Amino acid sequence: MRGEYLSPNGVSRIEFTFGKVVKNYPEEVTYEDGRFILPLSQEETFSLGGATQYQARVLFGDGSVKSTKVWKGNVSISISKVVLS
Repeated sequence: MRGEYLSPNGVSRIEFTFGKVVKNYPEEVTYEDGRFILPLSQEETFSLGGATQYQARVLFGDGSVKSTKVWKGNVSISISKVVLS
């Protein structure tokens, strides 16, 4: 996990954490065209605020766990907090 691409082969679970929002592969996250797709609802996005820490932790089939560094990034903020439906 040092700048390498990760495919789902040999992976049991991946935990993606954005602030307090946690999504897991394969339950809530999909893998398509070489990318992990992690959908966030409007409510989840609003809960992140501005600068948010994020990280991924990977559980491999052999039981080992590896983590990315903890990163910090800005999430787009909407002036309106109304959930569109």
